[in-house]
Amino acid sequence: MVNTFNESAIATYLKTTGEELCEKLGAQDLGETERARLEGQVEAYRQMMERFELGDLECGHIKRKI
Repeated sequence: MVNTFNESAIATYLKTTGEELCEKLGAQDLGETERARLEGQVEAYRQMMERFELGDLECGHIKRKI
C-alpha cells in the first residue's frame, strides 16, 4: 500500500524499471546468459512489487509469468 510521496516514487521506479527489463527481455538477439540475467532481474523486481503490495509484474511476450 502506497501512503507517502516516497513510497509512490519507489513504486513508480519499480514498475518502470521492471517494464523496461521486460522490453529488453523481448529482444530476439539475446544470448542464453543475457536472457537468464534479465529473467533474474525481472524476478527480483516482481518479488519486490509483490512484497510491498504494488501489483504484479508480468512480461507479456513471455509465455510464462516471470
